[in-house]
Amino acid sequence: MTVKSNITIMSWNARSLVKVNKDLVLDYCIKNNIDVFCIQETYLKPYINPSFRDYKIVRLDRWNKERGGVIIGINKEINYTPIYLSMQEDYQMEVVGCKLYLKNRVKLNIFNIYIPDGNLLLSDRGLEKIIDTVPGGEKVLIIGDLNAHNGLWCGCGNDNRNGKTIYEFLMKNSDICLLTPKDLPTRINSRTGRSVTIDLTIGSASLASKVSITSDKESTLYSDHFPILVEISQDNSIYANYEVSSKVNLKKINWGAFKNKLQETDVQSRVNCYEDVNGKIETFQNSLLEIAQELAPKSERAPIHQTLSSR
Repeated sequence: MTVKSNITIMSWNARSLVKVNKDLVLDYCIKNNIDVFCIQETYLKPYINPSFRDYKIVRLDRWNKERGGVIIGINKEINYTPIYLSMQEDYQMEVVGCKLYLKNRVKLNIFNIYIPDGNLLLSDRGLEKIIDTVPGGEKVLIIGDLNAHNGLWCGCGNDNRNGKTIYEFLMKNSDICLLTPKDLPTRINSRTGRSVTIDLTIGSASLASKVSITSDKESTLYSDHFPILVEISQDNSIYANYEVSSKVNLKKINWGAFKNKLQETDVQSRVNCYEDVNGKIETFQNSLLEIAQELAPKSERAPIHQTLSSR
């Protein structure tokens, strides 16, 4: 395992991984020692499967409309579990997540979010649902293009609906805080040439003293958004030597609850993200395993290492 003193996460709205040379993205990640990349507006469809060497992929495509889509790439040396949320349409956001198993048994839940319009977020129910999925004692990081203007993080003087909703969400959750520095340039307005702050990083309050966030204004990646680099300090290696296990005590599972959870989980959408049969089978199996582990008694649970083919 590679020994590092921190973990580096990149967030970037690519405005299409279809037209952008994915090798440029990969080269950027390698050059900047990116451990996890979170990309919004991938424009990917289930039949488009770019591979990223040295990274395992978790993604959600906007299969029924144009554009959209979110993807997370995790360094292959990090143990992780994918997190898929069944978000109702009125939540107005695209979300995919992963749980990283780090040093000292620290678990970091990362959620990559894209909200396509600045006035869509009429309530914070979607954000609350994300927080509710994170077990007590685990860290959370919400990152992405939220298209949100608010004086708390941007001096543009023009709060929009998304900004007001996120502000209200932060005010009522004392254990969650805004990590993005005020007026951090994250996007250039093509009409005015002014920089704005609409790509945000929100996370556990306990991370505030350990996080450094910058925007790469000199990036050679093509987009009107700058790559956002989030560096989280660790004492020693960021990689935990977990004994990965997928064993679940089937006798301990409430099968009635399992059936109900299976109905709530949109397994079909997950499976449809893959064109090849092996990808479909593996995703289906892992979906069942995730639910089983969630419902197993706590003493029986063990982290799962998701092994998706890089696409």
